[in-house]
Amino acid sequence: MAEKTFSHPALGGVVIKSATSAELQTLQMLRDFKRDGLLIDTEFEVDGESFSCHGVVVAAAIPSLQHRIAHGRESDKIRKVAMGKNECRANMFGHIINYAYTGNIDITIENVHNLKDFASLLEIPKLEHACAEFIEDQKQSVVKFVHDAHAHNVLVGLQRLRLINSLTDVTIRVNGMEFRCHRVVLGASSRYFRAMFSHEMLERGEDIINLKDSDPNIVESLLHFAYTSNVTISDETVQGLMECSLLFQFPEVFDKCCTYMQQHLHPSNCLGVIRLAEDLACDHLRQAAWKFTLKHFPAVAQHGEFLLVDNERLRDLLKSDLCVVREEDVFEALLKWVKHDTMSRQIYLKDLLGEIRFPFMAEEYLKRIIGKDALLKDIPFDLYLMESDKFRSLSYKERTENALANRRMRSRVFTEVIVLITSFKTRHQQNQVLVFDPSDDQWYILTEFPDAEHEQIVTATTLGHDAILCTTNTGRSWLYQIPKEYWLEKAPPLHIHERNVGHKSVTIDGNVYIPGVGRRCQNMEKYDPVSDTWSEEPTMMKAVCYHALAVCGRQMAVVGGMGNGGALTRVLQVFDVESNSWKMRSEAPIKTSHAAAATVNDKMYLLGNQDELMETVYQYDFHGNTWKEVAQLSNSRQRCSAIACNGQVYAIGGLKEPMWKGIVRSIESYDPEENRWKFVSYLPSAFWVQASMTLPKYAVMNKIQPLRKHIHSKQM
Repeated sequence: MAEKTFSHPALGGVVIKSATSAELQTLQMLRDFKRDGLLIDTEFEVDGESFSCHGVVVAAAIPSLQHRIAHGRESDKIRKVAMGKNECRANMFGHIINYAYTGNIDITIENVHNLKDFASLLEIPKLEHACAEFIEDQKQSVVKFVHDAHAHNVLVGLQRLRLINSLTDVTIRVNGMEFRCHRVVLGASSRYFRAMFSHEMLERGEDIINLKDSDPNIVESLLHFAYTSNVTISDETVQGLMECSLLFQFPEVFDKCCTYMQQHLHPSNCLGVIRLAEDLACDHLRQAAWKFTLKHFPAVAQHGEFLLVDNERLRDLLKSDLCVVREEDVFEALLKWVKHDTMSRQIYLKDLLGEIRFPFMAEEYLKRIIGKDALLKDIPFDLYLMESDKFRSLSYKERTENALANRRMRSRVFTEVIVLITSFKTRHQQNQVLVFDPSDDQWYILTEFPDAEHEQIVTATTLGHDAILCTTNTGRSWLYQIPKEYWLEKAPPLHIHERNVGHKSVTIDGNVYIPGVGRRCQNMEKYDPVSDTWSEEPTMMKAVCYHALAVCGRQMAVVGGMGNGGALTRVLQVFDVESNSWKMRSEAPIKTSHAAAATVNDKMYLLGNQDELMETVYQYDFHGNTWKEVAQLSNSRQRCSAIACNGQVYAIGGLKEPMWKGIVRSIESYDPEENRWKFVSYLPSAFWVQASMTLPKYAVMNKIQPLRKHIHSKQM
């Protein structure tokens, strides 16, 4: 296996600062040590009473006491510090010791004058000033003085004392390098040192602690963190810091290293991060690196780490739903891995080929490579070809059932393209079905609607990955079969022709649903492609037209729209396929009409509202049943199309403001993780988008032509 390394090209180090909560946590731990009597090394004697504490903590909090503490007399490993009778009373000194550990102190009418004098003597100006204000004001009997920056100041003081080697009581020795420290500070930051110094361990009473097999520079960084809550993490130090922080139990540093690695995952290092995370039992980092590897597999396969994985790791990868543009990329990555060490790896080839999803590879490609590559001469590819032919002959329903039973019958090609149904027609362009590939910003033509002279497509949605079902304004339905490249008229819908009111369709479980049909716009009908029949389904709870429509799993959401009286609505009606029923959910923040909606990761995005707030976008959480506003569109648009593609929301086309002042030709996409819209491309011309959907890129790869080339050939 490859050496465990973490690297990232052209990245420098960053300084990770723990939040103030880390400083407060350290101070709290020091208070706990004092309460439990752990690592106590100093005892103040005041007016016949004794006050036990950690000398270094008091010296860090109240620097004026440092000299006295440092020169206290030793007695049974306890430093005795005497305070003069005229300097302070015992009850007052107890408040000051408590202040050193908390930064808080109560100022009362009874103690304010003595406290002010003692604060002046000990050079605590903020406390002295607070006492002076209390005396001048005298409106309250008690005031709690709180020094907000006290925890930070204590750590700064502790670091200062370490650097000048004051009050240190232990030496950490690492490969010949020595670091003077304070036991109580190390114990407050590290469970390892806490156990060492506070329990009956061999090193408890030792003045020198030897840490074997550690990097002195890494240990020094951890010691620096113990005193400052800051640690510098870079590509060069992250692995060492991670291993050492786990060994010496600095959990905050370990978590910061995991975060750093997760933020700097790269195709060149993700497999190494997986191995490291497994060795260190950091499951959330392993999961993040694994997801990254699956998402960027084609790029990962181009780097050296991929060639060094063992056959079991490769099998796990090949079993997974890799995010690839072509299944051929997975096949070629496997051959590349075998050829890196053919002598020892060829024995795994036949078994690993069983994880390749051959039905989703081009038949021409397979036939071509089988005859050329000597590595494949003994592989029974006829079986794979037969399997592919059989799968391609199955109906959509049969394919779905096969995919559920056998993962090899499920495509892992997650790269999607956007399919648009247009409603423009010229001499050379008649109701075209266009394809836009966001990955290369290219437009293609898939087909043209055959009867554009007499009817217009109203709704369209995909049926599986190989067909598009369209309904028209004349009440007909057409199915375009992508593999065979022809249109076929199907059974007509029941109600869609009765009123043309902005109908939209979606596909759930292989069936097509069209809500809001009929004269009252309250009916819903369903198309079953197996029986080629339409059926009545439960009517909506409220009649609406010109609504937005989206799908989340087996639920369909109808948002807003116009009621029968023409009034705009905010209603959200959700149809659940499993229960075959409608429910009202939380209303949308605004009344909408002609809006668009799309769903990503169980969140629905509503945009493109007509006439008002056209740049505003709202997000609906299906699980929480809540709405919230997210980043606004870059370009204001109404009556646009919205579609989810490759994990992002695309806003396409629409009308300019004010209404009917032209087509918005820009396309922009929204990234849910970044909460940001960005420009993507332009429509090839100013046309109206009647419907939009997505398909896997492999489904149309061999069936499309570049748009300009197609138009030119028509003109010829």
